Amino acid sequence: TLQRFFERQGQAFNLLFDYAAPEADAVRAMAAEHVAILDAAIDGDLERCCRENSRHIASQKTNLQKLLAKRRTFESRSA
Repeated sequence: TLQRFFERQGQAFNLLFDYAAPEADAVRAMAAEHVAILDAAIDGDLERCCRENSRHIASQKTNLQKLLAKRRTFESRSA
């Protein structure tokens, strides 16, 4: 179930979420996207769940690019 999943994995997701979107407006937007995904999953609407998840993934492109750039910078400093 979703509840068991988040009981086991929730702390890791919280850390990633905090790292990925430290700005309050980004956190609110991501939270709204997550709510839409979870609402669809809870309703058993797989089509809507997939659609909302696809929208969320697409909206994270900029955040992912920033994270990867930070990682490359960190790795180049460590080398």
